[in-house]
Amino acid sequence: MNEERECDPDWLKANLNKEVDAETANALRNNKVEEVQDLLDIKRQLMAMEQVNAMHQLTIQEKDDLIRDLQEKVKNGEGMQRGGLV
Repeated sequence: MNEERECDPDWLKANLNKEVDAETANALRNNKVEEVQDLLDIKRQLMAMEQVNAMHQLTIQEKDDLIRDLQEKVKNGEGMQRGGLV
């Protein structure tokens, strides 16, 4: 009898829905939110912050490259004119 129930599509669907509901409830509780939409908003904000962070990292890398180039020019005496860089 138990095997028949486990093969029943309606029983499987109901059981799966219970598992999904339990996982959803856990996610809501763990993130201290009340609705799934709040989780989606958090995810969207996180993705936006990650994108901004990546842009800042690129900007920092570009500035580091410029500083390195300027330091190399100063070291080699390039671009110096009347006591300053050109």
